[in-house]
Amino acid sequence: MPELVELHRTVGTRGVRVVAVSLDLPDPAQVKSAEELGDFAERRGLALPIVAFQGDLSALTERLKLPGGPPCTLLFDRDAHEVGRIEGGVEGDELQALITKALAR
Repeated sequence: MPELVELHRTVGTRGVRVVAVSLDLPDPAQVKSAEELGDFAERRGLALPIVAFQGDLSALTERLKLPGGPPCTLLFDRDAHEVGRIEGGVEGDELQALITKALAR
């Protein structure tokens, strides 16, 4: 997550938005409410937008062809088409390369 926060800071000026998506609320093992999620983000210093997904997790997983579990990083263009993906943990350089490639399209 620190990599996403840093990326949020550095690519915002290039018209790129970094948004974290929490999948905790459909299966509230660790976070039971949006308020708890906000508190968690604040304690961790996660200074980026966070969306709390609350719908059908199985349908989301199927629609986006997500791996068995997080983390998974998806990159979408302005028209909501997926233009890149990294399954599993990711390093900042790998994210930067993915964004640079997508912006070159």
